[in-house]
Amino acid sequence: MNITTPQDWQELNNWQQREIAYLYLNSTEYNFEKNILQILKVTIQKNDTFLSKIKAYSVFSQVAPDVLMQHHKFLLTTPSLNIFPKVKKLIAPGPRLNNISIKQFSVTDAIFFKWKQTNEEVYLYQLAASLYSLKTGYDSLKLPEVAKITDKLPLKTIYQIALVYLSVRTLITSKYPIVFPKPKEDEEEQLKPVFKKKSYTPFSKIITTMAMDERQPLGVLSECNKTNVYDFFNVLEESIIRHEEQEKALKKS
Repeated sequence: MNITTPQDWQELNNWQQREIAYLYLNSTEYNFEKNILQILKVTIQKNDTFLSKIKAYSVFSQVAPDVLMQHHKFLLTTPSLNIFPKVKKLIAPGPRLNNISIKQFSVTDAIFFKWKQTNEEVYLYQLAASLYSLKTGYDSLKLPEVAKITDKLPLKTIYQIALVYLSVRTLITSKYPIVFPKPKEDEEEQLKPVFKKKSYTPFSKIITTMAMDERQPLGVLSECNKTNVYDFFNVLEESIIRHEEQEKALKKS
């Protein structure tokens, strides 16, 4: 049987991303096996047309799910999406969040953490509103205006946005291991900017700390807030390394 299906997260089309995001982010230890089969079906189905459904049914009737999964092992890996869906009248985040400020990331990440704590979809809608901006650019005071648009998006599109954010956040945490050190093997991984502490530390506090640093590498608070998220983490890592070296030197003296 000759079929062409995605072999990587980035090859999934918009429909597949929406459907898979909804299943993936609603998966638990109790429904994982059922959901992963549905995710596999979506990967093969391609879209919601009657013809695609018939083709997918034909494939599943001829090939065992475990055999199909062998050809779609990427579904069992960490999601690696990085392109946010476009929304009319709004500016979408750039690939890998490459065009947002640390201030915007701070707002978004705090909302994301609230969703992880509560699993309430209202926070996913807030997450979408915090990621997108009006044509005039990002302004936290205009989030209610953005929300008037994002609140009308289909629920599965909201889940798609959340899964892309989770993917990019995972990329960022792996890129900056000093800022986001991995938890010890006997510790449960927690979603927080500073993993060394047992409670979530909002980035707003970290931004303020950077602005109050005697060297002010990113300028005063208003300038610091506008810093590109990747530039901020580059400087933050250097700052952490410098302070750790100073502490070691003091202990030796």
